[in-house]
Amino acid sequence: MKFTIIGAGNGGLAFSAKLKERGHTVNLYDKFKEVIDPIILNNNIITYNNIDYIIDLVTDNLQVALEGSEYIFIITPSFAHKDLSKEVVKYIDSQTIVLHPGRTGGAIQFKRVFELYDKNNIIGETETLLFACRKEAPTEITIYGTKKSVGLATIPKEKAPQVVKDLNSILPYFVVYNNVLVTSFSNIGAMLHPTLFLFNLSRIDNADSYNFYQEGISPSIAKFIEKLDYERLLISKAYDIDVIGVYEWLEDKYGRDDTELYDRIRYNTEYQDIVAPESINSRYILEDIPMSLVPLYYLARRKNINVPTMELVINLASSIYNQNFLETGRRICNIQQYS
Repeated sequence: MKFTIIGAGNGGLAFSAKLKERGHTVNLYDKFKEVIDPIILNNNIITYNNIDYIIDLVTDNLQVALEGSEYIFIITPSFAHKDLSKEVVKYIDSQTIVLHPGRTGGAIQFKRVFELYDKNNIIGETETLLFACRKEAPTEITIYGTKKSVGLATIPKEKAPQVVKDLNSILPYFVVYNNVLVTSFSNIGAMLHPTLFLFNLSRIDNADSYNFYQEGISPSIAKFIEKLDYERLLISKAYDIDVIGVYEWLEDKYGRDDTELYDRIRYNTEYQDIVAPESINSRYILEDIPMSLVPLYYLARRKNINVPTMELVINLASSIYNQNFLETGRRICNIQQYS
């Protein structure tokens, strides 16, 4: 099977290596030459688990990257989705698109752009990234852990079983979610990343290297995450979408059966080698606030649901970063047509 991977960051390199490990054809695209050029200069070789894998095509030319592929995986920060959708739609044929992940409303955003061009491609999204991974060097990827399962939904929703069947023939971790509202409301990164980041901001700002999850969590921060997660569950219930809480999610994805949320995060072995970002200009804020918490906040507003904890996180980040995330963030309307 032939794949186009859009995004040569952590997830893009991990997914490319895993696909090559299983013998598939991979075109790897990134618009930033400083990301792509080191791989090209390394003869298209990326290293995973001390094994070199040759990527079939590495390019910053999107049209060339899309040619002949069957699946297009978008593995970029979700703040790139809007611009990417407007570029991909120009060159796409009949390929299936999977946003990995979509965060909150990513597939819907893509779908609305494609509708403007009368394109009917299947557009899917996952609830989260399959791998916990980091680039150790421009051409080297480390995978710290793999989730037990990852939910996937599509527009139109009846296409999800075939997409999951195709992908599971290669990476048998995907499960069918009923629709893209389920994947959007199952956005656990929005619960963990901004909270752990903001409560440890001084350490990051002072370039203090530490384990993001295991050293960043505390019993009090875990209680705050529970409050934020409670609001997410209230919103999903208002839209008749049944999703699990972060406490259950850590058991479902990583097998954690600890009594307290703090322990499920603190002692998750899949998190043990994940180092905190080196800069405050991190996707944990610049992606997860405007592309995850902000759309959840507006979905709550439409149902007259009070979400003070969520609003607090958004406003705190807006103040620290001197930008109004409620103005710049993603908004999704008429979402129930996708239920």
